[in-house]
Amino acid sequence: MLALGSCNSFDRPSPEDVGVAPSIEPPPMSTPIAARKPQVGGFGGARFTGTGGTDANAGGAPPLPPLPAAPKLDFAKDALPSGKEAASVLYSWTTAAQVAELRANPVLLTRSESSGGARPQVSGVIERMATNGNALAQRLNEPRFRKGRFAWINPWATVRGWPGESYGDQLLRVVIKPEALMVILSADTLDVRDMQNQSVDHAIAIAKPERIAAVYFVNEGGQASGTAICGGSFVGCAPNAYREYFLNNESMIQDWSVSTPEILDELRRSIEFTKTLRANAMSLSGYYFGTDCSFSGYAYCTWIERAAPGTSLARDYVRSLALTSPFYQPSEENLAELQRVLEAALFEPDPFRHEP
Repeated sequence: MLALGSCNSFDRPSPEDVGVAPSIEPPPMSTPIAARKPQVGGFGGARFTGTGGTDANAGGAPPLPPLPAAPKLDFAKDALPSGKEAASVLYSWTTAAQVAELRANPVLLTRSESSGGARPQVSGVIERMATNGNALAQRLNEPRFRKGRFAWINPWATVRGWPGESYGDQLLRVVIKPEALMVILSADTLDVRDMQNQSVDHAIAIAKPERIAAVYFVNEGGQASGTAICGGSFVGCAPNAYREYFLNNESMIQDWSVSTPEILDELRRSIEFTKTLRANAMSLSGYYFGTDCSFSGYAYCTWIERAAPGTSLARDYVRSLALTSPFYQPSEENLAELQRVLEAALFEPDPFRHEP
């Protein structure tokens, strides 16, 4: 997987907890804090102090000063709502060894499987759909589209990866050509978009496959049919669900770069955004997800827009994510570690840019 420059896994193991999750749009917590049980690995978890309505000021102690207002979160550059998946700038974490290889031989897409011989899960889904007669999937299953690299719309949402997996601390920036097409693969359905996010007839992509730049893929996390978990007021598990861009056509890449001032600026922006997330951790914790199961189910159903319409802080947060890794449940501890990892990836520019 890492040999592909992945920012997502080929196939996540399923957690033991596969119970029913809370409501798809959980209300802010209303249970008295003292009555709540701490949640291990919860979406925010039990992070509050005090009990609300206690004798905290008994004995004439002066009242505590109010906390400063948290900076407002602006998800405009980070959230990815349904229907806007065709992104022109993508980021991919990789290792120093791979960067050295790319500088010596600047071919970005070189492998169709990991160093351990595993194929990307997106390739397996496409192959199955091709075998079942889907004409667009048959195009995507051609050898020219099998080599690839994974990427995402922002650096912070993939840098921590999954427990036991690291994608590297070197950041690549990839720019897609304006005439490119992107294929959207979600819930076993294929759609095509141009770079203005306008729908394109499958026949055009089949007739002009050289315009396909990438597949945006939503993995439902071990469900036989992802849409089945998202109906009604409650969702089920989507164990280890994730989504990714699988860049699969070098000729539709306008340029890619590493160690540039532009990338450094984006890393710094991500750090500042993470600081604002930390400042809003209490508000995020006000939405009760509780378990890895409910976190993954809520994120997946939001990604495929089977959740209730509208917006909320929790919804905007998961719209920014690529992974349902426990590292991305927005506790203050997780967000502090995310900030630390991003700061450790800062660098002195040594620019390398390539136009395929």
